Amino acid sequence: MSEAQTILSNINKKSARLIKKVLDSAVANAVNNNGADAATLYVKEARVDAGPVMKRHLFDSRSHIGHKDRRTSHIVITVATKITRRKKLWDKKLILMDLDLVSIKTGKQNGMQAKRFFAKTLKQDVLIREYFEKT
Repeated sequence: MSEAQTILSNINKKSARLIKKVLDSAVANAVNNNGADAATLYVKEARVDAGPVMKRHLFDSRSHIGHKDRRTSHIVITVATKITRRKKLWDKKLILMDLDLVSIKTGKQNGMQAKRFFAKTLKQDVLIREYFEKT
């Protein structure tokens, strides 16, 4: 989080100042309202969406009416906490699970065998997750 705030504070643009203001607000909301730790927060999503348009009309040459649209935007920044994994066995199980899913997607097994194999692997994965949550 501090890296994003440092980058935004060193950019001399109005948009960077506005984004930094929204980022600081998002961090403050996460800390005060949800009890999150500011050190474990990271930017999960950052986007700028189109907002309402204020349409203004100007008198133009030859009795025409020109249009000047004043566009606005919505700045959306989502912050989340980092989840740290506790044991190496957990990482190995997730890697094995990913490899098994890749072999199913490539079609090395026929359809019914793949469904049974996936269900067995998913059941094992749930059991391992429950074991680690208890410890």
